[in-house]
Amino acid sequence: MKHQFNDSNTKAIVILENFGANLEDIIKDTPIEKVIITSIGAMLGTIKGSIVNFAIRYVKRMVPSYKLDCLTFN
Repeated sequence: MKHQFNDSNTKAIVILENFGANLEDIIKDTPIEKVIITSIGAMLGTIKGSIVNFAIRYVKRMVPSYKLDCLTFN
């Protein structure tokens, strides 16, 4: 990802929370200034989205922890 972001001179990114830890590892070496994090359930509606997000985060544990200064949409 780092090479692609540097090659394209990316200034902003919208990324799934599943990949937040990956981005955290490389963001300091890229020109990215703005980060928007979203979840898979965000596009499924309130009830179904909440269930899907719960399953992804806590049952399947597919979202590793990360610390990014970003805007979050759930």
